[in-house]
Amino acid sequence: MDKKKLVFFALSVVLLAATIVTYSNHFKNDFHFDDSHTINNNIYIRDIGNIPRFFTDLKTFGSMPDNLGYRPIVTASTAIDYKLGGGLNPFYFHLSMFIVFLLQGIIMFFVFLKIFDKTIKHQWNALLAFFVTAVYMLHPGNAETINYISARSDSFSTFFVVLGLFLYMYSRICRKFWIYTIPVILGVLSKQSAAMFPLLLFVYVYLFEVKPDKNNLLGKNNFIALWKSFVRVLPALLVTFGVSALVEIMVSKQAGTGFLDTPPDSSLKYLSYVITQPYALFTYFGSFFIPNNLSSDPGMEVFSTWKNLNLWIGLVFVAVMLFIAIAGIRKETYRPVSFGILWFFICSIPTSVLAELTQPANSHRLFYVYVGLAPAVLWVLYLFVLKIAPVFKERNLVRALIAICLILLVAESGATWQRNKVWRSEESLWGDIVQKNPENPRALMNYGLTLMAKGNYSDAEYNYRKALKFWPNWLYLHINMGIVKEATGANAEAEQWLLNAIRLGQRSPEGYYYYARFLRNQKRNDQAVANLKTALQVSPAHLESRYMLMDLLAQMEIWDDLQATAQETLKILPGDANALAYLEMAKNKKGSAERAEEELKSNPTPEGYLNLSLIYYNRSEFEKCIQACNDALKLKPDYAEAYNNICSAYNAMKKWDEGMRACEKALKLKPDYELAKNNLAWATSERNKLKKSN
Repeated sequence: MDKKKLVFFALSVVLLAATIVTYSNHFKNDFHFDDSHTINNNIYIRDIGNIPRFFTDLKTFGSMPDNLGYRPIVTASTAIDYKLGGGLNPFYFHLSMFIVFLLQGIIMFFVFLKIFDKTIKHQWNALLAFFVTAVYMLHPGNAETINYISARSDSFSTFFVVLGLFLYMYSRICRKFWIYTIPVILGVLSKQSAAMFPLLLFVYVYLFEVKPDKNNLLGKNNFIALWKSFVRVLPALLVTFGVSALVEIMVSKQAGTGFLDTPPDSSLKYLSYVITQPYALFTYFGSFFIPNNLSSDPGMEVFSTWKNLNLWIGLVFVAVMLFIAIAGIRKETYRPVSFGILWFFICSIPTSVLAELTQPANSHRLFYVYVGLAPAVLWVLYLFVLKIAPVFKERNLVRALIAICLILLVAESGATWQRNKVWRSEESLWGDIVQKNPENPRALMNYGLTLMAKGNYSDAEYNYRKALKFWPNWLYLHINMGIVKEATGANAEAEQWLLNAIRLGQRSPEGYYYYARFLRNQKRNDQAVANLKTALQVSPAHLESRYMLMDLLAQMEIWDDLQATAQETLKILPGDANALAYLEMAKNKKGSAERAEEELKSNPTPEGYLNLSLIYYNRSEFEKCIQACNDALKLKPDYAEAYNNICSAYNAMKKWDEGMRACEKALKLKPDYELAKNNLAWATSERNKLKKSN
């Protein structure tokens, strides 16, 4: 191995290590955003045997009927991760994405090197390709995709596009037999934005293989060059069109909507979305240079008037960039700039023109467009360095460049490390978003969720009500208002909010599920069962609804319905432990209490009696609950949890004095027992109210 190859190998190892270290704090980051319905609550990914179904049945995409998509490669990968991790272990989901990310980096180097070598021959081209790759791999903008597990649709589709381009560039066999189109097929089956591949390939072939007539872009020779480029790209165009058509048919047939469907609200609304996109692209461009305002949910609003200054900033930006791209075509040394700029715009077409998405701008869209923007920007700087090189001593110039590059890459790495920390939990993620955009309703709601989980109901409600001013008809805001109202004892208001949620989201299982949960808590089990059955009609894959329904049917001892529901669940999720247990229960016609009683006869334990008391409590059999706790105390007299359950049962029976005495005993045994403190406070408050009324 000669010295140059040895140096390059060493640099590659350093970059690999730097990328791993930079992302080493992201592997345990939580699930976020669409992960909830595509992964966490997706019953289908829990059985790796469902992989063939992912290619034929859109319902397997997730638990939300209004958010169905056809991305079988992505869904299959999550099923594999689920299997490897033995469940919802985020490490394995992040690991598979990160490995693909590293492979993309390796391939990008060779793609960039081919483009640079076809432009000018220089001994520094390999180092430039290496540096461009390093800038891309360590850029904090890409952390928005690598940390977001569902955004593997973006990372996988980008990887397959780059891989297709690499195979076309480096293998005659892949060209001759159309093998380079196989990654493109996989890319489109990951996300339809990969369908931009023929356009990207056309630009590459036109600029670097056929080569335009630089003297006359409108002349005959140039039109011949365009035609030759089109002919070479035709196989990719035919294959991509065929796969994209298949995806459209699948989505339109099973979900009722397609990627290219006309937005349903109005053409004016769609126009507002489109005219907002130039400014969104301007923000993506700016974030490449100054990524200090990255946000996982920017909350950008569409422009409703042509008088908006940002609209014109965006239009001017697009015009200037396209002018630079066209001007660069005329001069061969600037064609990498043209290629990168055109890549930037072409890859933006799916989210800017072809579909009206909920969010006009989103940071995980940077991943695709930065593949082109990175070489475009750095090629300009490279040409500048080559121009001034004769003025300096080569050794001094190289040292200066190495120092500058190291400073830049270390800064990028540090910024990416910090973005990884933001993605650690729901609280850190939404807190960051709210801080950067306090008027973002989605962020306000989700930050409210983190507050509600900590028992801070007043601040949670404040955030929900603030969000309602912007999005008064958002299903999830009404659900969460219902939850917070129930938690604070305002049950009548809670029920109204939850009924509003059902009215606003009849095609979503979420409203029915949370209303059923409320009804179950109010001991209105028949109504709860009816709502859960409706939730499963809307979305058979909604696992929480299945589990709650089986639990209620078991409590109510409706054995035939329980057996049917358990069998249906096992068809979707073979081997599910909960469904198997409920099925056995239904066949034996023995509820959980009866089974627990039988086990306690042969093996009496305080923990077993405590568990039995909880079963009786949930069945509103409070006297039996107290008896089970007393049996536990006979075996373990200092069992604070048993006294607390006695308190809960007496409170449910509105026997406040008895409840207070039980909780006081629990707190003597366990002074920091928060649940007992809350139950004692409730009993004391209700007893005082009763005394005042008397």
